[in-house]
Amino acid sequence: MAVNQALQKLHREVRDIPFIIPYFATGKATGESCTEKHRHLGVSLRSVGVSVQYASVGFRWHELENIGVRYPRSVLHLAETVPKSYHLICKAYHDHPLIVDATWDAPLAAAGFPVNDWDGVSDCALAVLPHDIIPHQTFAERERFTKRLRAAYSHDEVMVRARFYCALNEWLVDLRR
Repeated sequence: MAVNQALQKLHREVRDIPFIIPYFATGKATGESCTEKHRHLGVSLRSVGVSVQYASVGFRWHELENIGVRYPRSVLHLAETVPKSYHLICKAYHDHPLIVDATWDAPLAAAGFPVNDWDGVSDCALAVLPHDIIPHQTFAERERFTKRLRAAYSHDEVMVRARFYCALNEWLVDLRR
């Protein structure tokens, strides 16, 4: 198998894991967040000799509407209340630096989520509209970054995020039916 085909296959395998915010999943919902999906992707890419770093991409959930996501009104209302969040992507180094994003699984395209079908040689489209991009040399560095962020959340901010993540997860499960 050609290297680019191997990279495409690894990307598809991770992309096709259902996206979900696991800590707020209810019922039989299973899947992984962008953080876990890209941790897995980084390990997989390294296993075929591709150097990987990570980057946190600051974004606002409600702004996904600007890239085509069609939220139900109730989910959009909650999304508008969520402060800036950070999305994780991989930065792969294969011949040249590449942005690799495997966040949204294929069934979510029906609601306008930008599902990537990576060719192994070009940058992927980002899953979110970036406010800022913070590079991380390692996944452990990213974990320290998110731990500091979460430690600074107020109780109200935690509750706002929890309400939104629960509603988002329920909607995403419905989209996959």
